[in-house]
Amino acid sequence: MAINYATQILIIRYLSKSDYGAFAYALSIAAVLAAAIQLGLDRGLARYLPIYDEEKNHGAITGAIAFVGGLTAALGLMVAVGFWATRSAIQGAIEADPLAMSILAILVVLAPIDGLDNLLVTVLAAFRRTGAIFLRRYVVAPLLKLSVVLLLIGGGGDVTFLAIGYTGAGFLGLVVFASVLGKYLRDIRGEHGGGRRRMPVKQLMAFSLPLLTTDLVFITLNATDAFMLEWFGSTEDVAALRAVQPTARLNTLVLSAFGVLFIPFAARLFARGQHDEIGRRYWQTASWVVVLTLPILCACLLFPNELTGSLLGSDYSESAVVLGILSVGYFIHAMFGYNGMTLNVYGKVKFLVGVNLLAVITNVGLNISLIPRFGPLGAAIGTAGTYLIHNAAKQFGVLRRAGLPGAPSDTWRLYAVVAGLVIASAVIGYGTSLALAVRIAVWIAFALTVVLTGRRSLRIEEAFPGLAKLPLVKRVFS
Repeated sequence: MAINYATQILIIRYLSKSDYGAFAYALSIAAVLAAAIQLGLDRGLARYLPIYDEEKNHGAITGAIAFVGGLTAALGLMVAVGFWATRSAIQGAIEADPLAMSILAILVVLAPIDGLDNLLVTVLAAFRRTGAIFLRRYVVAPLLKLSVVLLLIGGGGDVTFLAIGYTGAGFLGLVVFASVLGKYLRDIRGEHGGGRRRMPVKQLMAFSLPLLTTDLVFITLNATDAFMLEWFGSTEDVAALRAVQPTARLNTLVLSAFGVLFIPFAARLFARGQHDEIGRRYWQTASWVVVLTLPILCACLLFPNELTGSLLGSDYSESAVVLGILSVGYFIHAMFGYNGMTLNVYGKVKFLVGVNLLAVITNVGLNISLIPRFGPLGAAIGTAGTYLIHNAAKQFGVLRRAGLPGAPSDTWRLYAVVAGLVIASAVIGYGTSLALAVRIAVWIAFALTVVLTGRRSLRIEEAFPGLAKLPLVKRVFS
């Protein structure tokens, strides 16, 4: 993750603000297309593959993977060809920046590549192949992208070279790890025996298609702000927002790391009828996310100028407030835990559809109201506000619709302390001019405070028994 972050910083500092804005605009659209072509089927696989595995149903496993993989590849190819065929018409209709559209014509190929890559990770997670996920997501992919950026800088390339390199890196990583998936499927076949392939199309589609609204939320949060900023302003406004998002999104780093395995884990407990255990593990995982994420948020709030003007360059010094607002929004999304995933496991599809539509309407309304007047700042407020409303609604569903118990008293105490530390960090970072050394000392004190407050909620001996054997860890968390 450090490599990924360093790669983003190198790109921002090397490209001009307008070039980076064009690249960020195109990359946002490509990410949206990758999510859309999956039709929510990745969530269906995450829920049903562990269940098929518990049932030793190899035919359904291979059939489901073949169906989703083939459909994703076909839709991705159709999207890419359709864009190339209508590029001129689209550019004229939305009056988009010519450079941004040129870059998008290259990055649109990432739609099927990223869609299939997400499928790969979902399947590996379902069978608890954590080593392969770690290697693919946290080693190979970051190193490939870093190599592209180093070639870009060393060879004096331009933003077009960067787009081609990103696409090539994605394709190379997909090819390598598709072979890894094939090996694991052969292993599973050996464990479970043969069996006729069965494509559970109806079951997957019935569960997944309504959850397209979840992808609609992703599309709205990741595309409408960039689209409207370019429409009402320029690609430089897009850059002012997107440049600080890699830093702000560090607040979802822990959430993403735990989330890869949460649905398969919860789905297995659900298949066994162990609902009390799901509730207990839900709050335990949420506590881990909060404890490990708060130091990241405090850093964003205590050092806003250092993380924008100093790190990214003077062109981005005006984005300090944008960074703070986005960071709080992403932290809100993280601190609620895996409420949406839990509702998926319990099959509360209709409720999720309603909640997702509420989030889409909220975000579009806030963006239309705020972006024309406040630009990137308005986009940041719209994103943070949407995360607050969306996650509050999902949390209501977890408690009332899924029937999970409320947070234990230790967790409530942790959340109360976290709220105080967040407010204090914002006041110090944005309202005072304390020396850097003093703010570093404050950050260390706040990080230790949240760890000591949340240690009972973490139950480290249960979550990470190997880590709990270390003398210092055992003494702090016992």
